[in-house]
Amino acid sequence: MLFLGVLSVIQLVLVPGLLLIRYFPARHSPLQKIIYVFMLSLLGNYVGIFLLVTVGLYTRAVVLVIFALEVTALVWINREKLTFRLDSSMAKGREGVAKAIDHFNEWQKRDFLSATLFFVFSVAAGLSLLWLLSLWTREFTHVFNAWDTYASWDRWAEKWAQNRFPGDTWEYPQLIPVSFSITYKFIGTTAVKFFAKSIMPLFSFMIVLMLVDLGWKQRSFGYMAGAGLALFGIVSLLREYVAEGYVDIPVACFSLMAIYTLLKAQDSHDVDELKQTLWLGSLATAAALVTKQTGGYVAVLYPVFAYFWLIKNSNLIERREGLRLLAKQILVFLLIVAPWYALAVFRILTGGNSSNIDYV
Repeated sequence: MLFLGVLSVIQLVLVPGLLLIRYFPARHSPLQKIIYVFMLSLLGNYVGIFLLVTVGLYTRAVVLVIFALEVTALVWINREKLTFRLDSSMAKGREGVAKAIDHFNEWQKRDFLSATLFFVFSVAAGLSLLWLLSLWTREFTHVFNAWDTYASWDRWAEKWAQNRFPGDTWEYPQLIPVSFSITYKFIGTTAVKFFAKSIMPLFSFMIVLMLVDLGWKQRSFGYMAGAGLALFGIVSLLREYVAEGYVDIPVACFSLMAIYTLLKAQDSHDVDELKQTLWLGSLATAAALVTKQTGGYVAVLYPVFAYFWLIKNSNLIERREGLRLLAKQILVFLLIVAPWYALAVFRILTGGNSSNIDYV
């Protein structure tokens, strides 16, 4: 059970994303790749399981076979990269650290205050990430404790694990319950909760990591300070939500990821890189809206921001071509998001479910 539970977490946050990121071969920083692989894994799992339940094939045998095929494909695709010399890798690492130190020393000579603030806030951001990682490892021994987590989100996950659509969800989307259900399929029972619950601190981790990546790329002590302040705000206002099964931090994570992606796209060097980055941002908006309804805010604003921030005055892409790209992204977005919401509205209109809009 322990072995299969760990594999289920790997499936949740890593394997599908490593396969899907190959469709976006533009250059990504290591931190950027971690962020996108995380998002693509969760979104890919959601879409795949939705299709499996639709045709009645969401069984444990099918899930384990798919996982085996994914791992096999991943090994085959990266077969040439699996052999490497440890000494050469360590040499590259030392060289990178030496360059970073040299650049920092030069920066200190030019602007001592900014460089010092950047260093101080970088240390704070690094400690924030380490704290979240430690929280993640500790969650492998905890179960759901808060009301909405076990009364709604995990209860819906158990119904997904039974190879059926949950019927009493009001208008709430289902990316997180679907994710929980994967762990139940791997280990063969819905009684063991801590593998499902363990992924929750990773959403706060990704929020901090996005700000760290922006700060490192732009050498901005403001972003680095923001990374530490983000964690302070989350813990101060939403402490029980960090490691519980509430979806408020996940939807904030994906919403921020869409804006983060637009900021990264401003550094694009060619039209293909710009297009791929915009695609990743549109997928992040889809992930936000299938996590919670409040993802609709960024879903509406993302194409507006993409147009005015990047396309309208871009030297890389013509305005008409950019609008066509946004139209295609909106279509894919709707293909991902619309099926669940359409099913929920249909059930509400036909009496098979009730609306929660008046209450909330």
